[in-house]
Amino acid sequence: SIDAVLAGDRLSYYDEAPEGTVSVWRRGYKSILRINGKVDASSHGDMITQKLLGHLPALYHPNPREGLVIGLGSGVSAGALLTHDLNHVETVDLMPRMHEAARLFDAVNGGCLDDPRHTVRVRDGRNHLKLTETRYDVIVSEPSNPWIAGIGSLFTREFFSMASERLAPGGVLCQWIQFYEFHEDDLKTVLATVHDVFPHVHVWLGAPGDLIVLASETPLALESDRVAAALAGRAGEDLEALEILPVSQLIAHFLTDENGLGSLVAGRPGRVTDDNLYLEFAVPRHMFAEEGRVRLGLFDPHLRSPRALLAGFDDPRDLLAESAAFRSARALAFQAHYENRLPMGVPTVADALARAHGLEPRERLARTLVAEQLLRDAVDAMAADDPRAEAFLARVETLGLREHRATACLYRGSLAFAAGHTDSAEALWRGVLELEPEFAQAWVYLGGAAESRGERDAALAAYRKARDLHPEGLEAWTRAASIHAATGDWNAAGMLLAEARALDPTHPKLRELEGVLWLQTGEARRAAKRFAELAASEASPEVLYHLAVAREEVRAFPEAAEAWRSYLARHPEDPRALAALAWILATELGAPAEAEPLARQ
Repeated sequence: SIDAVLAGDRLSYYDEAPEGTVSVWRRGYKSILRINGKVDASSHGDMITQKLLGHLPALYHPNPREGLVIGLGSGVSAGALLTHDLNHVETVDLMPRMHEAARLFDAVNGGCLDDPRHTVRVRDGRNHLKLTETRYDVIVSEPSNPWIAGIGSLFTREFFSMASERLAPGGVLCQWIQFYEFHEDDLKTVLATVHDVFPHVHVWLGAPGDLIVLASETPLALESDRVAAALAGRAGEDLEALEILPVSQLIAHFLTDENGLGSLVAGRPGRVTDDNLYLEFAVPRHMFAEEGRVRLGLFDPHLRSPRALLAGFDDPRDLLAESAAFRSARALAFQAHYENRLPMGVPTVADALARAHGLEPRERLARTLVAEQLLRDAVDAMAADDPRAEAFLARVETLGLREHRATACLYRGSLAFAAGHTDSAEALWRGVLELEPEFAQAWVYLGGAAESRGERDAALAAYRKARDLHPEGLEAWTRAASIHAATGDWNAAGMLLAEARALDPTHPKLRELEGVLWLQTGEARRAAKRFAELAASEASPEVLYHLAVAREEVRAFPEAAEAWRSYLARHPEDPRALAALAWILATELGAPAEAEPLARQ
């Protein structure tokens, strides 16, 4: 169902225009960009593709000065390109308010919208290429999937020809191709189309399911001096944060050059053209068929050593040997996890991932997949009070990427707090924020720790931090409102609840606190109705208690007695509930005999 797909996601931004819809969703501390409902970018999952689209062409070009990005999206690719010493980058996007959505990705796009070297224009990418007089050193084309209506025109021979005409001498085109729903013929067709226009083509692997194609009229190579200069500056810092360095791991993503590509597409007659938008029709037809689906092994007979792209590196044998280990580890992890292809003698996917991690412990994909499985194991162990949870989480902190280490720290803090080690828990949660500064849940937990020590001001400050980072996360709102309610500041509680209600009027805890607010401010009848609605769906002890009090207030004594009995079934020794029920029975319902044993209790 749609609800199941969107479970845990909260809408942060939405715009609808004739060109389409743009929305940004939050899932915890991660942001997801959807165009016409389809995910096209995120702050974490496909970051390696988004970043490399900007970095690779700038690394290939010896001295890039003018850049063009077709498709703003999250702004991450434009931001990566701007970490290099370009004089100017133009970004064109058909969506008139895409820049507003990209603002929500400032933390990962380097604030590219504020870079004075960056100009964003609302226009069609093809029309821009046709009409501009600018010659670009780098053109990055990152449209959505080519099977979407209208997108196929950004994968045609005519489009690539227009891009070639707008490249300055020595210029590089960088093209994103999402192959995860492709038949082999579909991929060969689009690669052959690129190669028809550009004699020199290099193919790289991005995130699983993504290819990054570099194309030029002149031979392509990574010059050692250019790479060293880039890695010494902001580009190096950006790649380091991506956890794709050293260079040996970066170049392990290289698959093949024009020679390998030529043998891969040899004999493929079809091409994508303006009068034959093959991909828009073929990919949807092949999308749900397993037979012929692209597998990473398709490239095996056509792989080229990264030596083919290196120029000026002194004796690169060690670099190439290390890169071969990275490439083998990634291929094993990819094929085991995504294609369920296991090597001879390896019985399970988990065993294959462990072997891949052993081949090269720094390899990014293997680290990701192993850490994600350990986190799932840790969650299961925590739910079962299994002491192995701590060991699972400790392993994640040793081998995972930054986002996995942050999650492990969060969970370890929860275990420490539950064991009464508040100081240790707080240190772990602050460690989460050092790794992932937008992880709002860490601030929520820090607020809870402050509450446990009676430090209400510190708790409110922490909850405010959480709300600032993740306004859609209602736990911070309801906890802060509860603090104000507990101190009798019903005005402050009401203001927080009113703002939270605008975000999600159906949230159960929010509805419960609204009922408490009404009860305390003289709207007992309204509160009784609210608690009756909540009791019909969840009937927690807190809801039953408030329901009984509200029914007393409106003098609905038989119903109040029923609510007290339901509450006492959960908490049979609560003296307040026993006294309240005894009083109702003795004075309002004429049942003193039934009230007497309750009063004695």
